[in-house]
Amino acid sequence: MKLSKHWLTWCLESQEKYESADSAGFCLKSDGTRDRCNVENLSVIIRFVRNSMPEEHLIGLLDLQQLDAEYITSEILLHLSDAGYSADSILSQCYDGVRGGVQALLQKRLDRYVPYIHCYNHQLHLVVVHAMQSEPCAKRFFSLSSSLYNFFHHHYVLNKHDAPCLKRLLEIRWTSHYEVTRCTVDNQEQILSILSEMTEDDDAAVDLCTEASGLLCQIKRHHFFEIGKFLVRVLGVLKPANAILQSQSVDLCSASEVVSAALDSLKNIREDDCWGVSSPAEDESHPTKRRRTMSKHLGQSVVLSTLGHTDSGDPTISPSVSEKILLNILDRAISEMETRFSHKNIDLMRAISSLAPKSSAFLDPTLLHPLAVMAGTVADVQAWGMVFAKVKRAVVFMDDACAESLHWTGGAVKLFEAGAVDVKAFSSFEAGAANQPKAVFVVSTLLKGKTADVIKDIISLSAFRYSIVITAVAHSVHLFASNISVEAEGYPLFEQFEEKLCEWMGNMNYTAEVMHASLLFCPLSSHLLSTPALSRLFPLIPEDVNSINRTRPDKKKFTSFTDVDFGSLPDELQISIRVLVSSLSAMLDILSIKEECFAVGPTSRIIASELANSLHCKNRRKVAQNKASLLFIDRTLDLTGPVGHHGDSLAEKILSTLPSLPGHNSDVMVDMMELTCLRCDEETRNIIAPGCLAQPK
Repeated sequence: MKLSKHWLTWCLESQEKYESADSAGFCLKSDGTRDRCNVENLSVIIRFVRNSMPEEHLIGLLDLQQLDAEYITSEILLHLSDAGYSADSILSQCYDGVRGGVQALLQKRLDRYVPYIHCYNHQLHLVVVHAMQSEPCAKRFFSLSSSLYNFFHHHYVLNKHDAPCLKRLLEIRWTSHYEVTRCTVDNQEQILSILSEMTEDDDAAVDLCTEASGLLCQIKRHHFFEIGKFLVRVLGVLKPANAILQSQSVDLCSASEVVSAALDSLKNIREDDCWGVSSPAEDESHPTKRRRTMSKHLGQSVVLSTLGHTDSGDPTISPSVSEKILLNILDRAISEMETRFSHKNIDLMRAISSLAPKSSAFLDPTLLHPLAVMAGTVADVQAWGMVFAKVKRAVVFMDDACAESLHWTGGAVKLFEAGAVDVKAFSSFEAGAANQPKAVFVVSTLLKGKTADVIKDIISLSAFRYSIVITAVAHSVHLFASNISVEAEGYPLFEQFEEKLCEWMGNMNYTAEVMHASLLFCPLSSHLLSTPALSRLFPLIPEDVNSINRTRPDKKKFTSFTDVDFGSLPDELQISIRVLVSSLSAMLDILSIKEECFAVGPTSRIIASELANSLHCKNRRKVAQNKASLLFIDRTLDLTGPVGHHGDSLAEKILSTLPSLPGHNSDVMVDMMELTCLRCDEETRNIIAPGCLAQPK
């Protein structure tokens, strides 16, 4: 009883200190251990800043009945709620290594990014293990390596031959993969020689000769040593990083630089044209298996679960596709590195490093920006950062709406500075060159219909092996457009489109990524945004009532457009409104704003209602630190203002006098010929590119 009173007092004191904290944000920490009764106990700790000093307080000790990540996440969130702490105030999270799945589920439950920085050395281990296990050819290589180890440690082989000292694969140590591969490749001639002799050894047991013959056949059929040499090259890049990360003097900031350098080295290998792949002379042609495809009955369906089989790939590898196989292995490793070592975490580490007075970048505003965004002191306006991070050594295809948004964010020069090799229009008549294996598609529409057809046409005319699609339409809107009302786990529609991308590229083992980025807003100035992608979103007018009534003959007729609700609108208009609401919600999330909506006009009323009734928006308003009012206005209620030419401001005079920039809705074309000595005629008209308002200088 004394312990209960003491614990209650402790919890109340912790709550009082948290209420007087400098900020509502806190770091969630958790660790577990087993007691004498073999029951898993989980501690829940919060870390916050009070009086400019960090404090840690234990707020719970939970008895876990299950040890899966789903259960642990639910228990932690439930305890936070019962203890009076809002999960929306979690700024970061920290767990031991075995609870890595909890951090992913927590971010999914909260539907936002919550930084989690794992042990970098352990993460590097997981990169190698998962990359080697997920690619069938690499998995087969290490399986054969284990079989070779067992064969050459047979007592008859050891006594009869000078057998090479092969290494044993230990999954718990990722360096074992490198050591096994290196040792196997270095002893290639000796391995082949002994296996050949053992197949014809009359003194050996029959099963041993059969095993030698089988291993020799498998090695020749599957480019065993070619794959091994390439794995030595890939794993050799990561070996120095492993040694540095194990050093006692390395900190997280230095570790971030090491990881970034290792990732860049892998990408450099990816772009290297000299692969050194040769087909073994002993290779024989083998009939390939029929490609496994999805049932045609599921063509128009959204597959939310597995189909009961795994695609292990073709068991034989023809010489013509050996280079593609090596690229698949490297792409898996790069994808694992980018997933596990998030650039957001690396940027946060650099921001923390710039806080040190001895740092050469002390208080650098650029480096401190990610930390300020996480703290909610500034807004993250770098919506294009996700795009810039993906375009290195890629040809970029972009539709007009996204191109206009980029136009006001710095222009195509930003893409080239990020490493893009070319930028092209999003058109079925465009394609990548033969030496361009990577493509990035940036679109402002749903990934269906004409958009999907254009992507398919471009890929079909190209030789891409790595395709990335970035859409400005959120996955929730894709679900709505596909009439999926239930909340699906993960991003099934994006995952299904990734499979289509691989199918269009001609190899299901190629790399495909589909993601969402909020790119719809054009920052015309620091206080003015526009949405070119939604330029056709027009308010309802009285004549629209008749059109809506004709689409619902069996239901009550609307007498006025003020009675029209969201569900009665045409599908295209519903999707446009959902896209706008989703983009506004994302912007309000970044700004941490608790909005109060006001509407003037029937269409504005519908949009404001959708935003106000969104479950995600309701959760944001509970914890938002700032307040703002949103006013939605149907401009059709005041046609005098929009169509008038009063010349009251300089901007209005510019927009009304100068012609529009081709392909743009929000910019004008400035004739730069007047600043040159060229004579203005039909021949010289297109020599000098026109100026525009978006140009910084």
